[in-house]
Amino acid sequence: MSDDQRELEHYIAGYFSAEELQDRIKKGDPQVSTLFQFLATLPAESRDQCIVDFGAGKGIAAICLNALDRDPCPMYVAVDLEKQLAQLSLPPRIHNNSLKISANELPKTLPDFGARVIGMVVRNVLHELDIFQTAQLLTLIRQQLPPSAVVHVQDLQDLQRIERGCAGWDPEELESALRELGFKVQRFDLESHSGRRWFAMNVESGDGPLTESEVAKSLARARRRQMDHLIEEFPDRDEAVEPAVGMRLESYISGITIQLRAFEKRYGNVGDTSPKAQQAENIPPVTPEWLPIFSSDTLGPHEFAFVVPEEIHDRSGLSALLANKRMLDLRSLFDLATGVIWMAGFSQRSLFKDTNLVSSLQRAIARGVDVRLLLVDPESAVVSVRSRDPVYPSPDTLRTDIVEVIQECGCFAANLVHQDNRGKFEFRLTERMPYASYFIVDSHTYMSIYTGSVSGSRGICFVFSEQANALYGLHSVLNQEFVSSWESARPFGGGHGQ
Repeated sequence: MSDDQRELEHYIAGYFSAEELQDRIKKGDPQVSTLFQFLATLPAESRDQCIVDFGAGKGIAAICLNALDRDPCPMYVAVDLEKQLAQLSLPPRIHNNSLKISANELPKTLPDFGARVIGMVVRNVLHELDIFQTAQLLTLIRQQLPPSAVVHVQDLQDLQRIERGCAGWDPEELESALRELGFKVQRFDLESHSGRRWFAMNVESGDGPLTESEVAKSLARARRRQMDHLIEEFPDRDEAVEPAVGMRLESYISGITIQLRAFEKRYGNVGDTSPKAQQAENIPPVTPEWLPIFSSDTLGPHEFAFVVPEEIHDRSGLSALLANKRMLDLRSLFDLATGVIWMAGFSQRSLFKDTNLVSSLQRAIARGVDVRLLLVDPESAVVSVRSRDPVYPSPDTLRTDIVEVIQECGCFAANLVHQDNRGKFEFRLTERMPYASYFIVDSHTYMSIYTGSVSGSRGICFVFSEQANALYGLHSVLNQEFVSSWESARPFGGGHGQ
C-alpha cells in the first residue's frame, strides 16, 4: 500500500471512529515543545493561581506542568466532557492542587476563580467547536479572565481524520476575527515532522464589553471567508488531485457549510464579510462637529457611533452613543474647545501618552480654555477598593497609573510656565468615589460608566449635551458634581495662565 493510500485510509477512518487521544509525551513533538515553552513563561507566584486546561484530554498539559517542577506550582484546572474527566489520571503533585470541571459547568464555575487565572491552554479543541460554542468560550475568556491572562491555542490546520461537521481553522482568518473583537494575538504557523500544518497562538483577552452574538457574527464572517478560499482552491473536475487533499477540501467545505447554516437560522445571512463593509454598517456617514471620530478604516466591526434621534435628545439630553471613548478623535475635539475642558476619573492614564493630544491641550490653554484634571488620590481608600477589581492585573496597577499621571501633569504644567497662555491648567486629587469616567468640553459631556471588569476607556460612551427640557440631564448633573468634587479636592499643581 502506497503512502497516499495509507493517508487516505487513515483520513476516511474518521467516519467510523475518533482519533485516539494523546496520552504521553513523544520525544521531539513540536506541539509539546511549544506547550512547554508557554507553561514555563507563565508568572506563577502562588498555589492559588490557576492554569486552565480546556479540553484536557489525557492531561498532556498536566504532564508538562509536572515535568517543569515549578515551586510554587499553580492550581491545574482540567475542563472536558464528563466521560474524559472520569478517565483523567494526573501526576500526584498536580492532582493534589487541581480541579476537574465539565465543559457544560464552566460558565457557572469560572467566576469563582477566573480572577486567579494566569493562563489557559486550548489544545487541538477549537476545530471541534462550532461557531456558537467557540463564541461562548471567547466571551467567557473576555468576561471572566483578567486582561493579563494569556490563552495558549494550539490546533491543526490539516486534520488527521475526517471529523463530521468540523473543519480546521485557517489561522489567518481566526486571527483576523480575534483582532476584530479586541483580542491581542501572537501567531505562529508551524508544521509537524510529516508536513502537516498546525498553528499556535498566544491570546490576551483585552477588555471592554463583548456579547456572544457579537463574537458569533465575527466568527461566522471569518468562516465564510475561509470557505470562499477553499472553494477557490478546489480543483477542476478534470484536474488531477491527491485523494486525501480532495477529500479534506470537501469535508472542510461541508463542515463549514453546516455551521454557517446553523448560524443563519439564528442570526440571518452572514452578509458581506469584508471588514470595511462591517465597519460601514455601524458608523454614520457624517458625524456632527462635536463628535469627531477616527476613520472607520481604523475601527473594528463591533465598534459603532450613533447620533440619537432628536425626539430622544429633547427629552433626555442624550446626544450620541459610542462603543467606547477610544473612538473619539480627542485632538480634534480639544481643538474645538472655547470655554472648558474638564476631565474626571481614576487615572486618565492615556492622556499624556499621545504627543499630538498634549499639543492640542497646549493650544487650548493658549487661546484661553480652562483645563482641569480631577484624579483620585492614589493613597485613598477608594483606590484601594477599586484596585481589587478584575479589570486590573495586579493590586498595584491602578495606584502606579495614577502616580505616573501625576508626574506627567507636573511636567506638563512646568512647560506651560514658558508659554504665553490666556487660559489655565490645574489638577487636583480627590478622595471621593468617581462613578464614571468623563470629560466636559464646553456644552457636551462624554461619559463611560465603571464596572468591575471594564475601565473608563473601554466601556460604552454616552454623550450628553445641554438640554433645558431634560429633568435630570446628565450634562448639568456632572457639571455640578465636578464643581463640587473640585472644591473639596486637594490642589496639587498647575494654575499657569494669565
